[in-house]
Amino acid sequence: MRLVIFILIIIFSSLDFVIINLFREHLNFTYNPGIAFGIFRNIPGFSLLIQIISSLILLCVTYFTRDKLIKLFLALMSAGAIANLLSRIINGHVIDYIPMMIFDINFNIADLEIFCGAFVIFLIHLFNNTLDQKTAGTK
Repeated sequence: MRLVIFILIIIFSSLDFVIINLFREHLNFTYNPGIAFGIFRNIPGFSLLIQIISSLILLCVTYFTRDKLIKLFLALMSAGAIANLLSRIINGHVIDYIPMMIFDINFNIADLEIFCGAFVIFLIHLFNNTLDQKTAGTK
């Protein structure tokens, strides 16, 4: 299972780079020097430090998690964090290219991986807690 997770992390963390290079002429890039939505963009090195720490934490949690489904979605989140970290190391900023018209912000595939992984883990825990409460009430 660890090898499969490792391979998934490699594949999913590469998606942004593949998309950026394949569709460069068709995408409108924005550059985010900060963390989410440009927070801390005026503090040099802080965004990089936060991304290194969060990526390492996610990788450790992924490695030590026993639940296979949770591990899968933690791996998805890890891949997104690593992709954004690599973008920041290589480019000095994260490259966003998917527009969200409603809030006038842009994001990338790595951001989607982080969001989707976190959202599904939240739903799994919510469903498990709800199910536990219902079964506890019937005993």
